[in-house]
Amino acid sequence: KELKIQAQVLRRYLRKGFAKELNINSLGYAEYNAYISHCLSHAF
Repeated sequence: KELKIQAQVLRRYLRKGFAKELNINSLGYAEYNAYISHCLSHAF
């Protein structure tokens, strides 16, 4: 049940907040904040 809740929170965040937190540097690489990296490492 806990995993399901975490997955729903991640899904909601990726839909609403991901684009705001994603930055592209001058070389064209994506720069993620620590929260996104944390969520993605636990999502898969």
